[in-house]
Amino acid sequence: MIQAKPEEVYVPETESGFLFHIWRLVTSGPFENFILLLIVLNTVLLMAKVHGAALWVQDYMADCNLVFTILFTIECVMKLSCFGFKVSTRETGHFCTKIRVT
Repeated sequence: MIQAKPEEVYVPETESGFLFHIWRLVTSGPFENFILLLIVLNTVLLMAKVHGAALWVQDYMADCNLVFTILFTIECVMKLSCFGFKVSTRETGHFCTKIRVT
């Protein structure tokens, strides 16, 4: 288990409203675990690509890749909307990972 702690924790000023509820969702453990599961599944899918595979397999892989791309984009937009762009760019490694994935 990773024991890393953030240097500072972002908490919205108001505890009501749409952005606060998005912040609560994206900072929850189950949401982070779900995103981690998506990353693992996407990695396995990318490893399963085979040159010369049947057309239906290639179509299925392309559809799954599209779904993963959409889900990672939704996660990125949710985090940017509740944390703000300046907060998200403080950790440049994490921000660069988001740009690479999407």
